[in-house]
Amino acid sequence: MNRNIQAFECPNCGAPAAPNATQCEFCSTTFLITNTLSAIHAQIDSKAMSEAIEKWRNTLKNEPNDLTANYSLGLSYANAGIRDQALEQFRKSIGIAPEIPEFHVNLAMALQDDGSLEVQSEGWIEAKNAIQNALRLDADFAEAKGLAYLFTGIELLESDPSLAQIEFQNGLECAPTLAILWGNLAHCCKQQGKNIEAIRSYKQAIRLCPTRVSYFASIANLLIEQIELEDALEATDEGLRLLETQPNIDSQTKAKLYDARANVKWRMGDSNEASLMSKNAIAHDPQNTEIIGRNTAYKTSFDSAAKEDFDFDLMSMELNPIWFAYFPFAFAAPPIAILFTGENKAKKFFINLILCCFFYVPGIIHALYCLYTRPNQQKTDRPPQKSSESSAQPTNEADIQAAIRAGRKLEAIKIYRSQTGASLAEGKRAIEEMMSKMG
Repeated sequence: MNRNIQAFECPNCGAPAAPNATQCEFCSTTFLITNTLSAIHAQIDSKAMSEAIEKWRNTLKNEPNDLTANYSLGLSYANAGIRDQALEQFRKSIGIAPEIPEFHVNLAMALQDDGSLEVQSEGWIEAKNAIQNALRLDADFAEAKGLAYLFTGIELLESDPSLAQIEFQNGLECAPTLAILWGNLAHCCKQQGKNIEAIRSYKQAIRLCPTRVSYFASIANLLIEQIELEDALEATDEGLRLLETQPNIDSQTKAKLYDARANVKWRMGDSNEASLMSKNAIAHDPQNTEIIGRNTAYKTSFDSAAKEDFDFDLMSMELNPIWFAYFPFAFAAPPIAILFTGENKAKKFFINLILCCFFYVPGIIHALYCLYTRPNQQKTDRPPQKSSESSAQPTNEADIQAAIRAGRKLEAIKIYRSQTGASLAEGKRAIEEMMSKMG
């Protein structure tokens, strides 16, 4: 990386760095910033980096214009996830040696950091100018060329995602190892409904930068849409693990991850964790209407399920028309009365026997209750319906195939279910078979 600095050493461990190195092979300290500072920080030893910062600060007390000390301190701050101080040192380094292109790239990426920099803001313009300065100094600087395409693509993302996609792809042709380009390409594909391509791009981004939490949150949401719940759960597991090592992650990213976790847990039937994760998501982003809306939907479904269970318990019992014939037994010998109650007599008899041995009155009440009620067979005796998967066929496969070709698996499943009445699992299985046949 630092091909223009003679005998450059790692600012953290002091190991000599190769001219083109972007990262220390001994301690993983980043030399060329191409990811968020929090993702970089998660790869290094925080204690060692704090010691490096102290060392370079002490050096600058005696030699405030020393180039190596200023730049090394900037890299140390960046690797420690301390953005503002890193920016200050990179600007000082550029002031001392403006002819070194790496200084300009690191300044640009520290400014852009987690992607929250507003397009055309003062910081955005400074970052773009820094990239252009790097290219003016070294037209063959692959990472700088890729980042130039990145900034152009981000500017086009809202107005024309298809053009933005072309910019990101051009950037990857120049610098295929830039995770940030893969991440933005994935986001762009998702905006266009190209979920399969988006998932593929996020996987590449994660392979290149396995410590960026937002990638795991984003791919989890896409996998949920594709009904790949186990993979989505695994993505949120890894994202939550990374949160433990990156406490300074921005609140919106945390909310996005918690929301994805709530969504997948809700779909898998774990209402307790879904409720907890949804509350965490709202706590970190209380103004997000989508998260609040999903939380409301979870509550409604939980309440409905609880009410349904309660109603079933009540409605599953009905009057036994011959209970009064055995009424005397309930008082004289409650366990004998239990023998006339129908289902599960052995279990009820055993329970009643215990009640009568220790608490006779509860035994009488239990016997009366068992005589008075019996399970409602109306629901349980209903003959099983034939699977809609085998009995119904889609009436318009063209719509389903069009959705599949566009990468909209969830939409294809919805169309299939609306036409056939199939369950979610049956619809998913049928669409996956259709996808395999279509290649």
